[in-house]
Amino acid sequence: WAETGIEPLNGIIESQVIELNDVWRKGDWTFNLGLVFSNDKMFGEGLRPNSSNPSGWELAPGNKYVMKEIGFDETISPRLAATWSPNGKDALYASWARYYPGVSSLPRAASWDRRLTIRDLYVQFDADGNQIGTDPYGGTSGKLFQEGIDPRSVDEYLLGYDKQISRTWTGRIHVRHRQARDFWEDTNNNSRSTLDPPEGVPTEDYIPGLGTYEELGLSDSSYVIAQLDGAFTRYYEVSTEAEWRGSNAFLRASYVWSHYYGNFDQDNMEADNDFATYYGSSYIADGAGRQVWNYRYGNLRGDRRHKLKVYGFYNFAWNGTVGAYGIYQSGEPWELHSVEPYINITGSRSSYHRFGEPAGSNLTDSHYQLDLSYTQNFPFGNRFNIMLRGEVFNVTDNQTGYAVQPRVDRSGFGEPTRFFRPRRFQLTAAFQF
Repeated sequence: WAETGIEPLNGIIESQVIELNDVWRKGDWTFNLGLVFSNDKMFGEGLRPNSSNPSGWELAPGNKYVMKEIGFDETISPRLAATWSPNGKDALYASWARYYPGVSSLPRAASWDRRLTIRDLYVQFDADGNQIGTDPYGGTSGKLFQEGIDPRSVDEYLLGYDKQISRTWTGRIHVRHRQARDFWEDTNNNSRSTLDPPEGVPTEDYIPGLGTYEELGLSDSSYVIAQLDGAFTRYYEVSTEAEWRGSNAFLRASYVWSHYYGNFDQDNMEADNDFATYYGSSYIADGAGRQVWNYRYGNLRGDRRHKLKVYGFYNFAWNGTVGAYGIYQSGEPWELHSVEPYINITGSRSSYHRFGEPAGSNLTDSHYQLDLSYTQNFPFGNRFNIMLRGEVFNVTDNQTGYAVQPRVDRSGFGEPTRFFRPRRFQLTAAFQF
């Protein structure tokens, strides 16, 4: 920090979590009842309370402040499960649970010191690589929160049945439904009144009178943290599994049908899956053409309608084992990105993250793969063993493409940018004791 003049930004989340859980049994039934709730505080830097200002704040570089607090009463998460097991061979179970996932990036993304203090430096070099100058570069403006927003919640329902069919066969089946709602995101304060929302979406600004907060340098179109109207995801799953155990062999096979859809795709925020690292501060809802009503409804990036897995091994009498693992899965959904449908509401000509057709309108190729292995053990003495293993991954060398380049204004449109790994071999030797 002393050498560059760039001060660290301290974005902090403090959580207090209370969990209550009890299990009781009555006859062939087992019940599990739980309750979780938390108090979460998000801290940023750069503001100080000032009741004499219209916003209630004043600029204060370096000052730590509570940007948002989520109370215990807003995160009550009940969990209820019941299992019926009458004979040790059959088990019928059902559960319902609600979750309130944490917010990971807003203490950084919404902090006012991103703009008020130097966070980046542009450094210039001459042709010989010598540094000839630096320019400080401030980040984006801090963001206020819409009043009365509810924290993101997820409801999950599960119903399943397991059966020990015989001494060698076991079967399992379950169905699952998961729904998430009340997504927060940074967006233009006046996006609902200026960016052509459909009928039914409120038209008032997320924070009325934001443009009067002159002490913060804001306008009616400044970015705020808001609860996006109607943003949701849903996931349905039907899973079946069978398992066979013999004296020298084992086989397990499973098939899952699932459907993942909605209008808020956390796995489609960046070129690669960012695993929701920037929840609340992604490209979703950033200006014209990126709102949840702009072709966002459809199959989401993580949707894999069909997935089949088969795994097995056989033990030979000479301390050798052969194994195999096979998989088949549906392709990855994608959609073209184009600014053309939004020309009348934006001066930008960039197609980045502007959907030109419903989400998930296209699919990459399905992928299948077979992996094989052989292991040979050479035991000696009472406690020593030499293990040799040879493995072949992706035996049929299926280098299926995915992560399609979706922008019509860039080269390679419609072509995959990533591929499953090619056939490869691996040899392992180990001395075990």
